[in-house]
Amino acid sequence: GDTLLTFPIIQAIRSIYNNPRITLVGNPTVLPLALATGLVDETADYGQLQWSSLFSSTGIHSPAVLEQLQHTDLAICWLRDPAGIVEHNLLLAGVQRVIIAPGRPPDGQHRHVVAYLAETVGLQHIAMPYKLPLIPAEHTLESLSIRRIAIHPGSGGAQKCWPASSFATLIEQLCQQNYPILL
Repeated sequence: GDTLLTFPIIQAIRSIYNNPRITLVGNPTVLPLALATGLVDETADYGQLQWSSLFSSTGIHSPAVLEQLQHTDLAICWLRDPAGIVEHNLLLAGVQRVIIAPGRPPDGQHRHVVAYLAETVGLQHIAMPYKLPLIPAEHTLESLSIRRIAIHPGSGGAQKCWPASSFATLIEQLCQQNYPILL
């Protein structure tokens, strides 16, 4: 879920810069979708051991990560970095500019996470609802004219997910209006 929320921001960044090369380090289950849509040029699983050195007080020692970061103009990290270790390590590795912000708005701020993420990187007016630029599959079992509504109930903690009863109500209303649902 969190990685998906970055897609509108990545698309906006891609439209601002001239032919950027974008690497997304994130949740491995979502990374193939980021590649398939053309939003990013390359991906990496944030669970790989090499990325843990971002949080190390002794710095980044992975030659592969150092090589990649030496050619990075901008690194955006949506995470908590109270001691500034991640920012320090990225700058020390050669990243030209680093933006670090928490991945969620402060408690009590009731706003869409995408709008918050956009604000953290200086973007305004992100188009909502966001339309994922999907490339049609070569083969499909059903007619391409049938549009479905995909619903993902989330996988984070309860404080990050919409209540199950709200999803049930939404699905019932969509079914009453004959919308095909993909859950």
